[in-house]
Amino acid sequence: MPAGTPIAGVRPLRDGLIWVDFESGSQVLLDMKSCLGALRFKALESPDVWQSARAGGGFIRWYSGETPVAELSYEELFSMVAGDR
Repeated sequence: MPAGTPIAGVRPLRDGLIWVDFESGSQVLLDMKSCLGALRFKALESPDVWQSARAGGGFIRWYSGETPVAELSYEELFSMVAGDR
């Protein structure tokens, strides 16, 4: 992971959109609609799980209660933003 790029905060919006803030001050609006049907992110179809997104350094994690059910790393997020996935 490049220095100075950990994920500082996230704001789950509606319709599969998530706003991501980085410690560098950069921000991105990520459209995850196309990922939500995949087995890995299936739990994110639940509105409660989607809204549970939390930033933790180099990851975004989603929870069911206190149990993490999905995560997205900085590297994966960057790849999605760049259009590689």
